Amino acid sequence: MSKIDQRLAEVAAFLVGLSGGSMNYLKLLKLMYIADRESLKENHTTISGDSYVSMNHGPVLSLTYNLIKGEVQSDSWQSSLQKVGFDLKLIGPAPEPGFSEADEEILVRVFKQYEHMDKWTVRDLTHDFPEWEHPHGSSKAIPLPRLLNCLEIYGEEAEVIACQSEMSNYLVRQFASA
Repeated sequence: MSKIDQRLAEVAAFLVGLSGGSMNYLKLLKLMYIADRESLKENHTTISGDSYVSMNHGPVLSLTYNLIKGEVQSDSWQSSLQKVGFDLKLIGPAPEPGFSEADEEILVRVFKQYEHMDKWTVRDLTHDFPEWEHPHGSSKAIPLPRLLNCLEIYGEEAEVIACQSEMSNYLVRQFASA
């Protein structure tokens, strides 16, 4: 597939590993979204590189959700995570993460902040995010510029972040097909 699915597998496996090797996938989706949001606020970049959508249960990472559902195949994902019912389980030990210390710090902090909460409590918290719009049974894209505005990142700063994100996604697609 591409480098993005490898990155998503690394992030998901890291969080599942922090949880002892198993985590409800709804909670995982929420933690990954919250971590991306925190990274945008602090570092002006995402951890995952995924795109975002509003769904009935709140905002989610689009490709990550499709990987969990098995609608998209990925060797990286399938070699590290297995869906069992509503949980994701690590296959073997968590792989060594290939992301920065800053990303790891945010992921650990988000995990620790929400680890005591069940999936429904975390889900309900994400319904309070201003970028989420109830899609009434469907899904609705959350454009990066709107998310940035909700995080109070405006003007030239928001334009630079959006441009860098678009360029990064373009490069991933180009090199993934090479």
